[in-house]
Amino acid sequence: MMPLTFACLLAASPPDARARIAVDAAIEGAPVSRNLFGKFTEHLGRNVYLGMWAQIVANPEFGTAERFGDLDRTTAMRQRDAEALGITDPQRAGENVAPLWWIDGDVACEPTTSHGRDTQTAAAGAAGGALYTGVYPPLHRCRRLELTVRGRADADTALRVSVTDPDGAVVCEADARLSSVWSDAKAELVAPDALVAEPGTPYLLRLDLPAEANVELARVLLFPANHMDGWEPEVIEYMRDARLPMLRFPGGNFVSGYHWDDGVGPLDRRPPLPNPAWHGAEWNHVGTDEWLRLCELTGAEPLICINAGDGTPDEARAWIEYCNGAADTPMGRKRAENGRTEPWGVRYWEVGNEIYGRWQIGHTDADGYAERYAEYIPAMLAADASIEIIANGDTVEWNRALVARNGDAVRSISVHSLPGSHIPAEADPEAVYLEFMAHAAGYDDYLRGLAAPMVEHGLAPKLAVTELQVFTNKPSLPNNASLTDALWTAGIIHACIRSGIVELITHSAMLNHGGGLRKERGVVYTNPVWWTTHLYAAQDGVTPLHAGVECATFTNDGSWLGKREDVPYLDVMALAAEDGSELSLFVVNRHPREGIETSVTLRGVGADARVELHTLAGEGPMARNHMDAREAVIVEYAAARLADGALTHTFPPHSLTRLRVAD
Repeated sequence: MMPLTFACLLAASPPDARARIAVDAAIEGAPVSRNLFGKFTEHLGRNVYLGMWAQIVANPEFGTAERFGDLDRTTAMRQRDAEALGITDPQRAGENVAPLWWIDGDVACEPTTSHGRDTQTAAAGAAGGALYTGVYPPLHRCRRLELTVRGRADADTALRVSVTDPDGAVVCEADARLSSVWSDAKAELVAPDALVAEPGTPYLLRLDLPAEANVELARVLLFPANHMDGWEPEVIEYMRDARLPMLRFPGGNFVSGYHWDDGVGPLDRRPPLPNPAWHGAEWNHVGTDEWLRLCELTGAEPLICINAGDGTPDEARAWIEYCNGAADTPMGRKRAENGRTEPWGVRYWEVGNEIYGRWQIGHTDADGYAERYAEYIPAMLAADASIEIIANGDTVEWNRALVARNGDAVRSISVHSLPGSHIPAEADPEAVYLEFMAHAAGYDDYLRGLAAPMVEHGLAPKLAVTELQVFTNKPSLPNNASLTDALWTAGIIHACIRSGIVELITHSAMLNHGGGLRKERGVVYTNPVWWTTHLYAAQDGVTPLHAGVECATFTNDGSWLGKREDVPYLDVMALAAEDGSELSLFVVNRHPREGIETSVTLRGVGADARVELHTLAGEGPMARNHMDAREAVIVEYAAARLADGALTHTFPPHSLTRLRVAD
C-alpha cells in the first residue's frame, strides 16, 4: 500500500484554521478487511457466565468450592455476594451448602454426587425450609423468567420457587414438580406489570421445600425470557448495531487448558470443571455450538483459537471437522447429533495463545513452538484444507524461528499488544496518556519489524492482532475502561491500515474483561472503547484514501513505552465504501486539553454534501462510564454541510470523530 499522508494535498487547503486536513477521494489505497474492527472474548471472570450468557444463577450446578478452584477465593466471593444482596445471616450456608447458596428454615443439606457430578441434597423438617441464592434478573426490561430445576425427590414433590426482594417480599412465584427419577422441572415466573424494578436491583431466588421433603438437586437455570438462544439480548443488540465483523474465542489463556469436547452435546454430558487458567468454575454451558450460534445471530466472522498448550494435533483436527465437516464424517455426525446438520464453516483458526509466556499452560520457547506448529498444521489441514491458519507470534526472534522451521506453512502471525502493566500507579496520568498516543503513532513501524522474518524468507508479510488493550490495570492511570483506550485503539487501527500487512484485529474484549461492554447487576452498558469499535465497524468504508494533515506536534517523555518525537496531535484516516456510496473521515485529537480548529477539505465528493459528525469525547483522558454514570462517555451527533467541498470544525480535546459523507 502507498503511504496515506501527503503534504502536497495541503497546499490548496484554506489557511484559516490552526490545522488543516485534506482528503482526495480519487487517490485510493488497497482495500482493507472489515475484520480490522473485531473483538476478542474468553472464559474469564464474568465475561461469559453472568455476562454475555443470559443465565443468572451464579452457581447453577451446585459446584463445590473445589470446583471453583480456590477455597479462600470462594469464601470471599460468598461474603461479598451476601453483603451485596443484603443477606444478613451468610453463616446459614456452612460447609454443607454449595457456594453462593444459603438455607432458610428447617432444612439440612449435604453435598452429594450423581454420575460423577456435584449435587445438593436437601432434607426439610416438619416446618419445611428453603435453599436460596442471589440473582439480578433484568426485571426493568423483561418481566418473564424461565426456570429449569434438574433434580429428583423421594416422592413426587412440588417445590415452590419464587423471586423475592432481600426482605422476603414475593415478586413472582410458581411450582416446579420433581419425581423420583431425574428430570427437568420447568416453570415460568412472571413479575407484575405494576412492579417498579430499578436496574441493578438485587433479588433472591428461593426453592421452598414442603415439610419432610427430601430432594437431590443437580442444576438450577434462570433465564430472562427474552434471551436469544441463551445469549444476553442487549449484548446481541450492541453487536448487531456495530455490525461487529469478527469475534475471537474461546481464549485467551483459557484455551491452553480447554478441551472442546467438554463443551458440546447435552448439558448432562458436559462436565463442570475448574477454569484451567482463571479462578472460578467453568460450567461448560457455553461451548462451540453456542459461540458459533452467537456469531450467526450477529453476523460476526468466528476466529477460533485452538488448544496448543496441553492439547494435541488430533484434538485440533477433530475440532475443525466438528465445525466444518460434512454430516457423514465422524465429527460432523457428532455435530448433527447435537442439533446442527449443516457445517458451521469456520474459516479462521489460530494455533495457540501466548505459548511463549510462563503464565501459559504448555508454554515453550521459540524452537519448541516452531516444532509444535509443524505438528499441528498437517493435522488441521487434513480436516479442512481451505481454512486460514494464524501462527502464534511474539518477538522478532520468536517469529524468525517459526518461519525458519515452517517456511511457507506460515501464512499469518499473531500479535498481542497489551502495554502498560509496568507503569507505576503514581505516574502522572496525562504523561501516561501521551505515552499511549505516541505509542499508537509508531505502531506501524513496530509491526513491520515483527513481520521482517517473513520478508526475509520471501513470504508475503501478514499479521493478525488478536489481543489489544491498554493494560495498565490501575485505576489511578488511563486504563482499559477509560477514554484513553478508545483513542489509542483508533490510533492502532490507523497504524495497522497504514502498515498494509495486518489482516485482522480482535480488540480485548467483548464484556467484563478489558475494554468493551460491561454488565453489572444485570445491567449492560458501554466502556468508551466500545464506541471506537462501533464507529469503525458500523460504516462501510474499506478503501483508504490519501489524506494529509498539518497541525501542531508533541514529543512524549518516553519513560515507559518509548520516546517518539514530532507526533501530530491530529491522527486521520479516510475510508471509502467500495461502491463509492459513502466516505468516512476519522480524526483523533490526541491533545489532552485543547480543541483544535481545523479546516477540512474533501475532494471528489459533492461540493455542498451533507456531513454527519459522530464524536466520542469526555471530561478527560481518564473519563469512563460506570454503574452510576453509564453514559458519561458516549457518541454525540451533529450535522453540517460542505461549502465548496470544505468545512471548518473544532475537534474537541482527547476525542475521536467520524465525519461521514454519504450519497
